[in-house]
Amino acid sequence: MVKRKALEELEKERVKEMQRKAKQARTREELDHANQELKAYKLELAKKEGEERKRQENYAQQKERVDQLKKDREEQRFKEK
Repeated sequence: MVKRKALEELEKERVKEMQRKAKQARTREELDHANQELKAYKLELAKKEGEERKRQENYAQQKERVDQLKKDREEQRFKEK
């Protein structure tokens, strides 16, 4: 009877250990998946930031050209007077 109880306890402990390991494996998989999603998000964010920086640079260059054209026109008008 005591031996049987001891075997049952060992079996319960073995089942608990297997469940704990299975839970650890699921948690590890979820963490890996979350990390992959985070990496993909960071890459997408960096790409969008790069595109935004390019748009800002292009806008600044265009504005600079427009300002220079205005300045040149003013100088031309001043020379004509």
